[in-house]
Amino acid sequence: MWPLVVLLLLASASCGSAQLILNKTKPVEYTNCNKTVVIPCFVSNVEATTLDDLYLNWKFGNENVLTFVGSQRTSTTGNNFSSASIVPEALLEGTASLKLDKSDAVPGNYTCEVTELSREGEAIIELKYRVVNWFSPNENILIIIFPMLAILLFWGQFGVVSKYLFLFLYMF
Repeated sequence: MWPLVVLLLLASASCGSAQLILNKTKPVEYTNCNKTVVIPCFVSNVEATTLDDLYLNWKFGNENVLTFVGSQRTSTTGNNFSSASIVPEALLEGTASLKLDKSDAVPGNYTCEVTELSREGEAIIELKYRVVNWFSPNENILIIIFPMLAILLFWGQFGVVSKYLFLFLYMF
C-alpha cells in the first residue's frame, strides 16, 4: 500500500504546482514627480499558452481596481480607478503589473489575484507616497543667505561709491 501512496505523490508532483507562485515585491513608492505609477506583480510558474485560461483581478481593500477576463479579452476598471491598465499579452509571460495615473493612485495595500484554470495565487503590494524636497536643509540655508549677502554687498558698494562720487563732485 505504501508504494502506491508514494507513486501517487510523485505523479502529482510532476503535474505542476496546485498554486501559482507570485514573487514578493518590496513596497512601491511614488512622488509628486511621477505621472504614472506601476505596481508590479510577477507570476513565476504560468503554464497557460493562451489568454483564454487566465483571469486577473486587482483590488484596493475591498474595491475592484481592474478585472481582466482572458476568455473574453475584456478589462473592467473600478469607479475610482479609471486609468487602470495592464498589458494582457504580458500575462502569458507572468507579468500582471498594474499601471495607474498618479491622480488615481491611492497609498495603501493593493492585491493582485491571478487565476490560471484551476490554479490561483495572490500577492499584496504596498503603495507609498513619499514627499521629496527639492533641496537639502543645507542648500535651503544657502539659498536664503546668498541673496541677503548680495543685497548687503550691493548697499555697501553703493555707500562707498556714493562717498567718493560726492567727494569728486565737491572738488569741482
